[in-house]
Amino acid sequence: MPITPFKKHGLVSPASSSINTDNPLFSVFGGDSGLANLSSQIAINSTTQTASFRVEAKDAGASTWTPVIGATSLTLSGTGSAPSLAQLTPFTSSADKGVQFNTAKYYGTGSTSAYDIANATDDVILEVVFQHVVTGAEQCLFSKYDTATGKGFLTVVTASDTIQSYGAIAHAAFGTLINKSWYHLIVFADRNGNNRVYLNGALGNSTANLNNAQTNTQELKVGAYGAAISGKSSSIVSLCQLWTCAAGTINTTAEQDTIAASRFNQLCGTYPLKALGTATPTFTRASIAYLDRVIDETTGERRLFKVGAAWPRVVRRKNGTDGWFNGYLSEGAVTNRFLWSEDFSNAAWSKLLGAAVTGTAAPDGSTNAFAFTPTASTGTHSIQQTVAGSTDYISIFAKKGSNDYMGIRLNSGGTDYAIFNLATGAVANTSGSSINATIVDYGNGWYLCGAGPGGGTNQVYFVTTNSPSSLTYTEASGATVGTYFFGAMSNNSTQRFSQSYIITTTASASRQQDLLTFVSASNYQTQPGAMVTKLLLPSSASLAASQGIFQSYTDASNTMLITATTAGLPNASVTTSAASQVSGSGTTNLRTATLQMLTVSFATNNFKMGVGSAELTDTSCTMPAATTLYVGNTQGSAALFGVITSLKIYNSTKL
Repeated sequence: MPITPFKKHGLVSPASSSINTDNPLFSVFGGDSGLANLSSQIAINSTTQTASFRVEAKDAGASTWTPVIGATSLTLSGTGSAPSLAQLTPFTSSADKGVQFNTAKYYGTGSTSAYDIANATDDVILEVVFQHVVTGAEQCLFSKYDTATGKGFLTVVTASDTIQSYGAIAHAAFGTLINKSWYHLIVFADRNGNNRVYLNGALGNSTANLNNAQTNTQELKVGAYGAAISGKSSSIVSLCQLWTCAAGTINTTAEQDTIAASRFNQLCGTYPLKALGTATPTFTRASIAYLDRVIDETTGERRLFKVGAAWPRVVRRKNGTDGWFNGYLSEGAVTNRFLWSEDFSNAAWSKLLGAAVTGTAAPDGSTNAFAFTPTASTGTHSIQQTVAGSTDYISIFAKKGSNDYMGIRLNSGGTDYAIFNLATGAVANTSGSSINATIVDYGNGWYLCGAGPGGGTNQVYFVTTNSPSSLTYTEASGATVGTYFFGAMSNNSTQRFSQSYIITTTASASRQQDLLTFVSASNYQTQPGAMVTKLLLPSSASLAASQGIFQSYTDASNTMLITATTAGLPNASVTTSAASQVSGSGTTNLRTATLQMLTVSFATNNFKMGVGSAELTDTSCTMPAATTLYVGNTQGSAALFGVITSLKIYNSTKL
C-alpha cells in the first residue's frame, strides 16, 4: 500500500482517507532539476523532431567527448590549456557536470561532413546550457560555420556579452549576460526568415535566417569556430544539442514560445510532474540570484551558484530523519546594503585589531574568502562597516580558524549581538531582547550565521573571539587566523532570518521577487477539491507582514488565498462573487524550520484547512472557480520566504 503524504512525517488528514493520494490531478515540485529533464525530442507543428547531435559534459574526456546522440565523437583540438572537466553545476541531479573552457582548446568533429546542415532546406534548433564567464572577447558556444562564405550556423557570446546567433551573415542579439551566471539557450532558425533566440525561456530577438546552406567546409565545434579557430570560449558548457529538420517543420512561432518556456522550466525543475492540459509555468524575477546546491549529502556541503534573471531556483534540503528532498525556493525582493560584500580588504571595511587577507576557498567555489588574523592585543578583533538600515538582518559565511567562536555585533555600544560556535554549528549566546540568531551548516566547516534586527545605526562588526559569552578577548599569538569570512549581507527586508546571498561591489545591490504562476482552468476549477502543500519555512519570531503560500484566482471577486500570518499560522481568505465566504487562521506555526504539510479541502458548504487535523472549518460557504494559481505569492506581492517541496491538487475533499 503506498504511503500517503499524510502518513509520512506522522501527519493525519483533516478528512477521511478514501482516495489514492498518489494520483493527483496536478503535481509540481519534488523532482530533480537537471539535463535529464531535457528530452532529445521536440513536438512541433504536428511532428516529432529528434536531435541529431547531443553531448553532455559528464561524457567529456581528456581527449574525446562522446555524444549521447550522434555517431561521430568530438576530439580535443587546438593549442594551449585543455578544458577543465567535471565542473559542478547548479542542478540537484548529481550526475550533471560542466566543461570549463579555458580560452584555448576546443572540441571538434574533425570531419566536415559529420552533423552537417546538408542542404538549403534544413531548419535548425540548437539548445545549450551554460555558465557565462566574462572575458571581454567573443566566445563561441556552438559552430558549424564557414567564416569565408558566411554559410552555416553559429552561436556566440559577443565581446560585449550578448548572444548572437548567425545564419548567413545576419544575427540576432539578446540582452547583456552576467558574469558567472547560468543560462538556458534555445534557438529556432528556419528558412522563412526567422532566427528566434530564447534565453531562460524568454524571446530575445528574431532577425536572421538560414538562406545559405552549410557546404561541408567546416567541422562542428564546441568552444570555437572557423578555420582560424576564432571565438575561443571560457564558458562552462553542460549540454549542447542540435536538431536539423525539414524546412517548414519548426516555423510555428507560437509553439516555439511554448517549447522554449516549457523546456527551461523542465530543466529548472518547476514544470508540473502531472497536469491536465497545458500548465506551463510563468516565472519572473528581474535580477540574477544565488542558489545553493548540496554537493555532498553525507557532510551536507553546499556550493553557491549564480543563475540568470527569470531562473526559478530548485534546491535540496534535509528534514531530520526523513532524508533529503527537493523544493522550490521562494523569496521576496531584498537589498544588500553592504558595499564590497566579498572584499574585506576594501576601505569600506574597517579592520580593528586585525588584518584580512584573501585567497581561501569559499562556498561559491572561488578563492575569495578572507582569513582574518587578530593582532596580539586585548579587545574586539573585527571587521566593521556601517549601513543605513537600523533594523536590517545581518548575515555572513564564517569558518573557524584558531578561534571556535564568531560574533555579529549590531551597534557601537555592543549591547545587541550574537555569538556562534563554529566548531559545533550552534548559536552560543545572544544579547538584546529583539535579536533573532540563526546558523545554517554549509559543510566543509562553513556556516551561514545571521543576527538581527539591531538597534542604533547598524554599525556592524564581525568579530573573532575565543569566548562563547564575550566579544572581547586577549589574543596572545597575533600570527594565526582567527576566523575565515565570506559574503557579508545587510538585508533590508523585515524578515528575521538569513536569505540567499546577494553580491555587491561599489554600491548596494538587490534581488527581485520570485513570482511563479500557473494558468490552466482545467487544473484549478475542480470541485470538490483539495490542495496539499509541503513546505519548509525558516524559524522566525513574528514577522511584519503575512506571506502568500498560494492563491487560486480568477479575479478579485473570486479567489481563494492561503497565507502564513505574521505569527506563522496558516490563514484562509475565500471570496466568491465579491462576498466573503471563509476567513480565519489555523493554530499550527508553520515557521519551525521543519517540514510541514498543509491541507486545504473545499466544496460547497465544506471547507477545511489544517496541519495534521482540521484547524479551520466552514460549513456554509460557496467556493469560487479559478483559472490561475499563484505559488509563493499573492498576485505578485506578499512573497513567501521558504521552500515549497510539493503542491498537489485532487478532485476530492476526502484524502
